[in-house]
Amino acid sequence: MPKPVFFIHIPKTAGGSLITIFQNLFSDARAIRLRDYDDLQPHSVQKFISDNIGRFDCLIGHLPIHVLGDHRNSFRIFTILRDPVERVLSLFRFLKSMPANAIAHLRLDPNFGLEELLQSRVPENYAQTHNLMCRMLCGDPALMDDSASVFWTPETAPESIQCSLINLDNMDFGLVEHMSSTLALLEDAYGLDFRLQEHLINTTVKSRGEVNLDIVHKIVQQNAADIVLYREASRIFHARVKGLATLDAKIEPSLARVPRLQVQGRLEVGADEIASRQGFYEYEAGGLTWLAANQTGTIAFETSLTCLRLRLELYRVSERFPVEEITLCINGIPLKCKVTRIQGPFVFLETESFHAKKGLNLLTLDAPYAIPVRFINPSSEDHRSLSVALVKLIFDPH
Repeated sequence: MPKPVFFIHIPKTAGGSLITIFQNLFSDARAIRLRDYDDLQPHSVQKFISDNIGRFDCLIGHLPIHVLGDHRNSFRIFTILRDPVERVLSLFRFLKSMPANAIAHLRLDPNFGLEELLQSRVPENYAQTHNLMCRMLCGDPALMDDSASVFWTPETAPESIQCSLINLDNMDFGLVEHMSSTLALLEDAYGLDFRLQEHLINTTVKSRGEVNLDIVHKIVQQNAADIVLYREASRIFHARVKGLATLDAKIEPSLARVPRLQVQGRLEVGADEIASRQGFYEYEAGGLTWLAANQTGTIAFETSLTCLRLRLELYRVSERFPVEEITLCINGIPLKCKVTRIQGPFVFLETESFHAKKGLNLLTLDAPYAIPVRFINPSSEDHRSLSVALVKLIFDPH
């Protein structure tokens, strides 16, 4: 039986980019982020899993592997690693960009520097700056428990490296520095018959050269276990990438449950229900998912019908946005479409009838350009550039 995916999101490892990919792949309705479970005990997470099994295809959280308990074998586990020094530097830049009230619980001076962060004894800061990848992947609860002595002296638990490597050897994982190869491994692992698009968000520019070398040396000292883990994991990773060309990948493919729209009659779906899509941001509470800037929105569907027509409900970033310049294609063939109704920012499109292929079909959506949100609302904290959002998709047999 296909297994749901559990994404162990190690902080500051480009997880936001992978979360968007998983939400597009599995649909927002069935890719659940366990935001409220980050600080809960393993039994609470395990109860959630037991109570909701079958209602999700992917779980995502800043949760170490040990919280899965007896459920571990019920999942196809994935994580992504990052060069440990760059991960800590990214954490520092992220915290410096946050408003003071958002990080007040970290008890850092308002003008804190990198050295203060590295010296902090606040448990959350300490774990983040002392071998966090090993802590989350080794399976030892004590390394995530600040009441345990080993939490404060992780160097006294050298077995954490070996345990982490054993776990990595039996799961899917990627490297931030090799995102294209990471996605290729995922395509193979999940048996996908389409290519995953890179979707980079929340990334920060590397700036190791701008940091005092003494500080870099301190980061290395405090993350020696993670550095060894990253080096050894890189060997496993590159062997798997090489194995793609020789069909000798160790992880058995097609054990992940990747849903896809099945169009066997009239079908109406909201944006959050659409799986096997790409090029869209996370679903928003208002009932829509924005097309990502400079991306082609792609939705895969299967059908046994030969003639279909599409209706789309879209939401414009501005009422002056030229929806008539949107390009829709089926399997690379452009579709003629017309605007049937406009209601404020909402636009309703209808395509001409088209011939679908038996089996896999690809619907693509391209916008002429994207507008920075701050151009429209200078006080907005949204740094994205937006064009149109998908609200609803309707397939009609014709």
